[in-house]
Amino acid sequence: MKCAPTQCSIKRILVAVDGSENSLRAVEKSIEMALSFSASVVLLHVVSPSDPKYYSGKGKEPSCEEAEKGNSKLCEAIKMMEASRVLFDPLVVTGNPAEAILSEAEGEGEDGFDLIILGSKGDSGGQRFLFGSVAQKVTQHSRVPVLVVP
Repeated sequence: MKCAPTQCSIKRILVAVDGSENSLRAVEKSIEMALSFSASVVLLHVVSPSDPKYYSGKGKEPSCEEAEKGNSKLCEAIKMMEASRVLFDPLVVTGNPAEAILSEAEGEGEDGFDLIILGSKGDSGGQRFLFGSVAQKVTQHSRVPVLVVP
């Protein structure tokens, strides 16, 4: 995010989605901020390598039918974005949640992001994807500004 004393430029927002209520609040905040800054959003869902419920492959957009196989709330996040006037892309990757968020956020050139938004904690399918330790690791190690939504 490039900020002058009186203005900020946010063009690309990465929002981490695990299907928890906190991550859905992060989606709501991403919509609000994207509309304010005319930014686009990427919904990032990280699937544990040991639990690929519906992993389709990096970069492939999951349909709501695919999302429902693994997590109906991911589908809810997609529907929230579709109902908004915000340009968005869903992205599913496999790996460690904090590391995947940091890796995607700090992409090079136009692939980088101006802001990361994530829930303070999360719970999906009995596993913690965005638990406080993940949010803490992302905020401590990110070179991109991070907004943690309670």
